[in-house]
Amino acid sequence: MDVFKRPFALLLVLNGCGSHETQPGAGDAFPPPGEVRAYMVDSIPEAPALSIILEGPTFTPFTVAPSLLNREEVLRAREREHPTTLKEAGIGGTARVYFLLDDQGGVLSRVLHESSGHEALDAAALRVAQVYRFSAALNGDEPVHVWVSLPISFSAG
Repeated sequence: MDVFKRPFALLLVLNGCGSHETQPGAGDAFPPPGEVRAYMVDSIPEAPALSIILEGPTFTPFTVAPSLLNREEVLRAREREHPTTLKEAGIGGTARVYFLLDDQGGVLSRVLHESSGHEALDAAALRVAQVYRFSAALNGDEPVHVWVSLPISFSAG
């Protein structure tokens, strides 16, 4: 099976982990994230080969979205990596990170997709992204490579 010739046709966008903002007065600075949801948002007639997928976020078909396997570890990493000076100043924000997952769910690449507006928070988000672990995405019964985009949020004090 040559994974570099496998066709791809839909963009996968995940939303969920790290997207919850703490409400004022909430006891937990990082509430557990909701379920990760996947949306197929577009299709194209000719799908690129995996070599194109590896160049950057692209369209990918799937029937089973990857899921985050280590939520608690991610929450601890967010707390640990939030820059102390920004945390003490009550500054938080959300950076969105693209993850390229291999056909076993392993992370091959992490790329900043949208800035939080603070360079230090963006760098912290990329450090947190290093601890994410996923299950494999499937297209039918076949594991596939996919790009996913997830927000990584830091609470503002």
